[in-house]
Amino acid sequence: MSTFVSIFKTSIGSEQDKNHLLYLLSQMDDIIHCSLDLADDERILRICSNCIRTIQVGELMDSYDFEYELMDIFEHGVSMLRKQGNLKAAI
Repeated sequence: MSTFVSIFKTSIGSEQDKNHLLYLLSQMDDIIHCSLDLADDERILRICSNCIRTIQVGELMDSYDFEYELMDIFEHGVSMLRKQGNLKAAI
């Protein structure tokens, strides 16, 4: 079974928003682990899962008016965006 790590740059700024988002993500099927680094300027969200969840994560972020940008998706440590050459091929 493949394991994917999706990396997002976000606009999440508060501990309360972070905890709420991480709770909601943890309720999704196939999410193994997720973390959000508020100390980082780009407020990086990392999601480790058994399948690619970029659409569902985007819908969740949109529903709370958080800005986000998918930076990369890794499968077994290899960048899917670089391997495929573009974002659409990876989703």
